[in-house]
Amino acid sequence: MVLINVFEDREKLEKAYLEAGGIRNLAKSLRVSVNTVRRYLREYKITDGDGNYIGDKPKPPTEISGEQMLKHLKTPMSVIDLANKFDCAPRKIEERITSLINDGYQIQQLGDKYKLETDIVPEEKHYQHPDEGLEFKFGVISDTHLGSKQQQLTYLRDYYNICKNEGISTIYNCGDVIAGVDVYRGQHNDLFMHTYDDQVDYAIENYPRLDGIKTRVISGNHDLAIIKKGGSDPVRQIANARSDIEYLGQYSAWVELAPGFTAYLLHPQGGSAYALSYKLQKHVESFEGGNKPNMFFAGHWHSYCNAFIRNVHGFLIPCFESQTEFERRKALNPTIGGLIIKIKLNADKSVQEVRFRQVFYLKPKEGDY
Repeated sequence: MVLINVFEDREKLEKAYLEAGGIRNLAKSLRVSVNTVRRYLREYKITDGDGNYIGDKPKPPTEISGEQMLKHLKTPMSVIDLANKFDCAPRKIEERITSLINDGYQIQQLGDKYKLETDIVPEEKHYQHPDEGLEFKFGVISDTHLGSKQQQLTYLRDYYNICKNEGISTIYNCGDVIAGVDVYRGQHNDLFMHTYDDQVDYAIENYPRLDGIKTRVISGNHDLAIIKKGGSDPVRQIANARSDIEYLGQYSAWVELAPGFTAYLLHPQGGSAYALSYKLQKHVESFEGGNKPNMFFAGHWHSYCNAFIRNVHGFLIPCFESQTEFERRKALNPTIGGLIIKIKLNADKSVQEVRFRQVFYLKPKEGDY
């Protein structure tokens, strides 16, 4: 092998390198130093499969922290731009972005760029209720507020046990799984868990878990307040860690309970009205004629009301949090409990009958944490 012929041509050098099986073997066969081979490999920019220059001295793998990545994603950046920033292969950037999305961060793709989104846009996804034959039951709850000193975890567990004993396999949760942080002034006085991470870990460990029951949940304003600060969706994190919890989306979701018979789950906004029925009526009236659900379940107001309006079975869903300092100042008294819905179908799967009953707890427990 002639030295000048190898080093004067990129293709010959690359071929010689591959045949030799490494820099040291090539240097030995050419009777030159390892540094000489490195220099020519670097000058010709010969790379391996990960985009690393073969001529460069080996570097330890680049560790990309989530915090660093999120900082750069405050403005739109492409994978190539990020790879250059972190001096690593594009593949590592793609893996880190996927990991952050799975952790609940709202990273949106805008063409060939990615950006951390801090605005919340409900997706209005559609789901199917499991096929349970011609007669089935399901539970509906909301506003468990885990991490609050006023949480009613004992009653929440009791409600799940009642559902289990009645053969219920699906419970829908209309949001505010955790209490959140700094959602309203003075909230820290109502909390025993003071960070989102602590509340998420607590919910993963303590939210009721019973064999045969799946919880399908949307997130609410207390859950999602952290996103406006660039944080991740805590309910998605909880669902990712619990195989018995399915995340249906932010603020709302549609569920087809039976063919042509749908339910709409919503965690609305705004304060309570003088009459409980007013909020329920206004929401049902807001549905367009061809886009009405058959059943409407709304959390957020920690109150109970039901009405049949425009052929819609409408419900305000109670909560599992006793009166907070905030509610006391607002003269609001929450209703604690949940609902059990029973649906009976005809042979052709059309709905024959809808029944419901309340499971209420009239005496709140103190220090239930």
